[in-house]
Amino acid sequence: MTAYRVTARRAGEWWALEVPALPGVFSQAKRLDKADEAAREAIAVMLDVEIEDVEVEIEPVLPEEAVQALKAVEKAEKAAEDARKAAQKAMQAAAT
Repeated sequence: MTAYRVTARRAGEWWALEVPALPGVFSQAKRLDKADEAAREAIAVMLDVEIEDVEVEIEPVLPEEAVQALKAVEKAEKAAEDARKAAQKAMQAAAT
């Protein structure tokens, strides 16, 4: 069974789904967790196969602002972890 890569891009309140390996196969889903079913259904219709015979890998494509925001979150979480470790070390030094 071939697994099809499906790109999911935010378009307003919906996720726009596209299957690059199958030109012309598009769908949409209100929520990303529903994208799998919507994409499998669109592929099954296009290929005239049962939906159970279709496997997909959903690949969300985020806008650059979201990518940068996630990087900032990772950086802040690392700084917080480093600060927690430093505080723990200082507490151990104070206890001895």
